[in-house]
Amino acid sequence: RDRLTAVSHSHLKNDKQYSEECRDQAQSLMLGKLREELHRCQDDLRVKELMLEDKDAEVQRKHKEVETLLEEKRSQLLELVAEKGRSQI
Repeated sequence: RDRLTAVSHSHLKNDKQYSEECRDQAQSLMLGKLREELHRCQDDLRVKELMLEDKDAEVQRKHKEVETLLEEKRSQLLELVAEKGRSQI
């Protein structure tokens, strides 16, 4: 009977150790998957940041174009008003 108890305790200890090893392996696997997902998300973020920078640069170029066109139109309007004034004289 003592031998049976000893064997039983040995199995319980082995089962507990096996269970802890399984849990550790599962946690390690989960950690690896989370790291991979983090790296994918970081890569996606970098790509989106670069795209945003490109779009921001394009907006700045368009803004300058609009400012240039507005200035040209103002100059043309002033010339037109001046010409109209000279024509009436």
